Amino acid sequence: MVVKIISSFLAHIGPNSEYLWARLIYSALRAPLYHLYFELFLIMGIIWLLFKRRYRINDVIQLTNAEKRQLIEEWTPDELVPRDWVPPANLLRQFHRYAVSPISNILCYSLELGMVVKIISSFLAHIGPNSEYLWARLIYSALRAPLYHLYFELFLIMGIIWLLFKRRYRINDVIQLTNAEKRQLIEEWTPDELVPRDWVPPANLLRQFHRYAVSPISKYVTFHSDENRKHLNFASLNFLNFVGDPDLSEVAIQKMKQYGVGSCGPRGFYGTFDVHLELEETLAKFLSVEKAVVYSFGAATFSSAIPSYAKRTDVIFADEGISHTAYQGIVASRSHVKFFRHNDMKHLEELLNAQAAKDKKDPKRAMLTRRFFVVEGLYMNYGDICPLPELVALKYKYKVRILLDETVSFGVLGATGRGVTEYHGVDVEDIDLIAGSLETALGVCGGFCAGTAYVVGHQELSGQGYCFSASLPPMLASAATEALNKLQSEQERGTRNRKLLRLSRLADELFHKDRTLNKRWELIGHPDSPIKHLRLRSGNSLALLEEITEAAYNWEDKNNNNSTPLLLTVARPNGPGASPKDIKLKFSQGAAVRNLIFRDPEAVGAA
Repeated sequence: MVVKIISSFLAHIGPNSEYLWARLIYSALRAPLYHLYFELFLIMGIIWLLFKRRYRINDVIQLTNAEKRQLIEEWTPDELVPRDWVPPANLLRQFHRYAVSPISNILCYSLELGMVVKIISSFLAHIGPNSEYLWARLIYSALRAPLYHLYFELFLIMGIIWLLFKRRYRINDVIQLTNAEKRQLIEEWTPDELVPRDWVPPANLLRQFHRYAVSPISKYVTFHSDENRKHLNFASLNFLNFVGDPDLSEVAIQKMKQYGVGSCGPRGFYGTFDVHLELEETLAKFLSVEKAVVYSFGAATFSSAIPSYAKRTDVIFADEGISHTAYQGIVASRSHVKFFRHNDMKHLEELLNAQAAKDKKDPKRAMLTRRFFVVEGLYMNYGDICPLPELVALKYKYKVRILLDETVSFGVLGATGRGVTEYHGVDVEDIDLIAGSLETALGVCGGFCAGTAYVVGHQELSGQGYCFSASLPPMLASAATEALNKLQSEQERGTRNRKLLRLSRLADELFHKDRTLNKRWELIGHPDSPIKHLRLRSGNSLALLEEITEAAYNWEDKNNNNSTPLLLTVARPNGPGASPKDIKLKFSQGAAVRNLIFRDPEAVGAA
């Protein structure tokens, strides 16, 4: 193919070609060598003028007034004429005789008409292809060259002249304003309003802002405004109730006494402790993978892992329902992104077929393009579970890598809490990378990535959250290891997960049995998911849902002195496929809520 293209290109070159570029190349090849040197000199002159540093008139040394006065006082002008010089008496007469008179005589004789004709004839006689003078051969070749060739050289010469006299932009050419003009601009400037004039703040705004807890954010929370009442926490992701666990607290205190509070450095420098390596080994063993790496912050884990693998030339197929963290990782990768409808495998396969057809048109580029699936095991924004077996089948059919975010599903799904792979019975070797968080089920801080040693080890040099952030505090790493050991212990193996699963299914069952709740609310989420979303069937709005959460916080059953108020949170829409209709209440722990607030949302104001 290359030989064919070059042959076709050379076939067009000739004096009678229909293409201007072909005639230019032909004339350049036929021109004398010195003519080519001349054109090369012109082109190099243009390039030099384009990139040479121009003298700027404003590039001067700025002197202070004191330095200027000192220079003026020290300056002494040179004498135009020596003080002892005496001019000769016949000076002007001698100058006219020996200088002016000979020059005028020469000009008169040399400008005779015959002499002019003789000079021109001699000049023209030298012009020819075999002249001994270079300038004569240049003029001859220029006269014999095609007209468009002369235009090209004229264009180059005019370009040089234009660049020589063109006025360059100078960064110091700024308008200097007087103090009066500056004051006038400041007085005329009117800032935009931070808050609209007709905005009325909610009555409970300051009360919500100044509310703070005086107890651990665990199953029950106590606030400073009413320390005698406990609030049942439905707004937490503390699924397995490890927050405030006395065993974890004791381990963390012991390690804090041994190592101190923080690690004071990234993992690649001096922030790696033995407890980090122990936690990574425990995670890898728990998930049945070769290797795991620990991050210091859960939100930085998946957002760092995605751009460490996916690059500008790659293609990412992502679910529209992914979390904000995954979305930021996709943006940082700068890859080509194609979003498919939430958990819609048919739409995903349509996108894969379209990409395959595109790759067939450009196989060379397709060989350099990698393809990734970015999905969540348990979707935070929807409360449903990823159809992982169908995704694995598409992976092998279209040769795509799977990046799986188990931030919420880790420790929750599956008989022993090993995530969505255990829940669906999928081999972990079918997943290229598993990312998870220690901040949900385990109740500590940090995140992790797990998989093969070849894939996961790459992040130790390319994961920005791993390389440039201080490592996880040793006391938290020890607490996470203790939580994992408790999950795998003989006494608790699967106990917490089975209890959580029963509560999650009970919430679905009780909700669907209550006709009043079904009439006013829509329950969103998989029956086995500990995350549930509630959305009003009519009149769903952010303001109303916030009023409902405030009413739940202040709720009190007059017929029951031991009634417990509730902590709820409003799930605001985020991500690529979000819309205002996605505003909903989110609650966890798999519990069912049955009270006035949910049965009659219109009575919120009265409540």
